[in-house]
Amino acid sequence: MLSGAAIVWTGAQETEKKETTTPAGDLQETLKEWVLTRQLISREKAAWQEQKKTWTDLNEIRRLEKESLNEFIESARSRVPRITEEKAALASEEKALRDWRKESLRKIDEWEKKLLPLLPLFPAPLEDSLKEPITRLKAASIAEDEEPRPLQDRTRDVVLILQGFREFQSAVTTERELLAVGGSEPRELDVLYLGLSRAWFVDAAGTFSGYGRPTPGGWVWTEDSGIASRVRKAIEMADNRVPPEFLSLPFPSHKEAQP
Repeated sequence: MLSGAAIVWTGAQETEKKETTTPAGDLQETLKEWVLTRQLISREKAAWQEQKKTWTDLNEIRRLEKESLNEFIESARSRVPRITEEKAALASEEKALRDWRKESLRKIDEWEKKLLPLLPLFPAPLEDSLKEPITRLKAASIAEDEEPRPLQDRTRDVVLILQGFREFQSAVTTERELLAVGGSEPRELDVLYLGLSRAWFVDAAGTFSGYGRPTPGGWVWTEDSGIASRVRKAIEMADNRVPPEFLSLPFPSHKEAQP
């Protein structure tokens, strides 16, 4: 019985609730739902407009990127022939440089081989002035198994030696040096060099004199005390201490000077 009474009571409540619902309430509820719907539509429309603007901007960026890419492709396509020409020119220049270096090495080798046997002909003053390049040249000729020196260094030394040789060969030079004449003890002598062809010497007292000549084994000095006064005068003229004049000095034969 209790349970049946509860059912009846609940039904009565539902009947009472239905009876309290009015058309004005339904309208208010409908308006609320309409407002919510309009707000939702407005939000969705705003979101769509924002998204549409973003897509429009992205499309514009893609369009600009596409134009830039097309310009780059056209520019690259136009540069291909020029790049090909430049590449060919660089390859040709590289080959020319290799050939030039190869030829330069051949010439330096040739000059070094020519200079080595000539070094004994260099008198002491010339050899002293070219001491460093001559030492390097001799050392390189001995150490054949070692790595060759750089081309620029070898070229510099050859040029220095040739330049020194040329300057000495084209001038009259006076020097004071220690010479061993005829196997005697070295003594201090004043020497007059006529290039690399001949030389004459005299001591300070004017009693010991002679001449020298280059040979493949070095300079050979020969005593000739009868020319002391003439050699002294020739040295003074070369040093501009006395006025120049014609002077006769002994000159070894070509065969004697260049065996």
